Amino acid sequence: MVALVSEYVQLKRRGPDDFWGCCPFHDEKSPSFHIRPERGVYKCFGCGKGGDVFRFVEEVEGLPFREALERLASRAGVELEAATPQERERRAQREAWFRTSALAAEFFENTLWSQTPAGEIGRKTLEERGITEETARAFGIGVSPDGWDGLLREAHNRNLPIQALLDLGLLRQKGPGSKPYDFFRNRLMFPIKDEQGKVRGFGGRTLDGDERKYVNSPEVPGFYEKRQILYGLDAARKARAKRLVVVEGYMDVVIPHQVGQTEFVAALGTAFTIEQAKLAKRYVDEVVLLFDGDEAGAAATLKALANLVGVEGLSVRVARLPKGMDPDEAVQENPELLSQALESAEDLIGFVIAQAMVGYDSATGAGRRRVVEASIRLLARIPDRIRLFQELGVVAQRFGLPEQVLRDAMSTEKQNVARGEQTRRDRAARRGGGQQGGGQQGGFQPQGGGRSQGRDGYSNSGGGKKGGFKKDFKKGSFTKNKDGKWVKKEVEHAAGPLRPLGSDRPAAIVREEYLLEALMGMPEVATRLVGEGYGPQDFNPGPCQRVAGAIFALAAENRLQAATVMGLLEEPRARDLCARLIGRMDAENKNYERELSGMAALRTARLRARQEEVSRTIRATHDKETKTRLLAELTRLRAQLQQGPVAAEAH
Repeated sequence: MVALVSEYVQLKRRGPDDFWGCCPFHDEKSPSFHIRPERGVYKCFGCGKGGDVFRFVEEVEGLPFREALERLASRAGVELEAATPQERERRAQREAWFRTSALAAEFFENTLWSQTPAGEIGRKTLEERGITEETARAFGIGVSPDGWDGLLREAHNRNLPIQALLDLGLLRQKGPGSKPYDFFRNRLMFPIKDEQGKVRGFGGRTLDGDERKYVNSPEVPGFYEKRQILYGLDAARKARAKRLVVVEGYMDVVIPHQVGQTEFVAALGTAFTIEQAKLAKRYVDEVVLLFDGDEAGAAATLKALANLVGVEGLSVRVARLPKGMDPDEAVQENPELLSQALESAEDLIGFVIAQAMVGYDSATGAGRRRVVEASIRLLARIPDRIRLFQELGVVAQRFGLPEQVLRDAMSTEKQNVARGEQTRRDRAARRGGGQQGGGQQGGFQPQGGGRSQGRDGYSNSGGGKKGGFKKDFKKGSFTKNKDGKWVKKEVEHAAGPLRPLGSDRPAAIVREEYLLEALMGMPEVATRLVGEGYGPQDFNPGPCQRVAGAIFALAAENRLQAATVMGLLEEPRARDLCARLIGRMDAENKNYERELSGMAALRTARLRARQEEVSRTIRATHDKETKTRLLAELTRLRAQLQQGPVAAEAH
């Protein structure tokens, strides 16, 4: 681990198992980044990040777990085994796509620097655009020959899989069984790389006046999707850019990089997406979107910008160039103009609000109301409470309104949004739970099979007519309370699955997290608990249960270590939880043994809660098949509560 981290951080040894350095995840002058090689974990006492070697590669390189695992395996010379035949097939296909893309990029680049007509035209075009050979080679720029089979012949010569070229859109066919032909012909080629520098697709600029100035590779789901890639991010990441300036085209990135402005990236002709914003957030805290005057005011642009407000932890600003001027033109013709535009960039929220005012007179009541309502809808998207109240103050001052009025209006807006989301979830649950037999644990269907259920749990079959209430009344949806009044029964939502224990009790989740931390801190106790019948089934479904599954699986083999738990987890939320728990572990100063004494109480609480839930559901349902199944489960639960942990595991 020390060797790996040393590639990113200058470490100093302070003891046999004690290394320190400046954190690679935040700026600092005094070292607070600590590594314990014997335990295989790291912890920054400045920003709080911690975890194992897999988590480190994920964080520092911005990789998902699977890619981090593959990178470390490659570094160690270990070949990973796929879990299933389907996974092996997907991996083989993905590797074929990467290899094919890289060799195609190499072919295009070699053609550019070859003594051929295509190469001469390409080099002349680069010279006219002011792009040096050094810059062109750095970005892997190339040329596609003016013919129908240049890449096809190269594929045959280098044994490239034709099907992979067809999958990636580099070759096309007129019909099944027909001879493939090159898709890119007589174009300046820009390989589109991900943040790791791997080629995912291509963009081609015409060299012969084709009316289609640019054509791009088709998207390949799971491999090349434009909304998830930023062109030039690999170069910006290597240059350790402090912020990113997002532009539209390839040249708008290449030319600025050539003069040392390595913060430029391109959104590949799309509006800057939430996925791209989250990708950028892995490496920087600030993004500047650079538009010309026409782009910035477009309705589609404003809508896309408004969606970015909800990306937590990322500062987004908007800069504008004069109408009709591109960034590459500004760099070459008037660099000072570009610098001024970036320095005067507006905060995203202020910019969107200002654009909402265009065409409306804020001095009039109607105009002012329209702008204030637009502002409230925008502010309601902000997840950061500190930033939210800062922006509330700005808007209140701008329109001369009391902050409390805006807070009340925004609170109402948030409730409306939450209510709408809940309604959508309810509808989805009704659609998913209305099939005979349910299929989900605890799910059941209303009597009659096809009758829909309302949000409050009783039938909508009356369609608003008087008969609807009467039918529900007869079915037992109401009961008398202790005062003799008829009241509606509290029943579970008839069309959805039973709620997992703790879904509305965050304190229970917190308790489970402490237990998981203690299990990793005391491997010998975890092994003993496995023998007593405890396991992941004693934790709530979700991240806690996934982490528990990894812990108990390792404990069962008597090889539990905190650093190895992360290696069994792939789901992002479970990995985040595990990294957080590892980061706060302190076996010397925490009483983990006392924490683990609560495992029996955890199981008892879970079983009792489930018992109560099943009992309520039995009283509410009228479906015989469902009631029979739930009665059997209730009998098992009672037996488990009477017989204890080991018997519970046997059930």
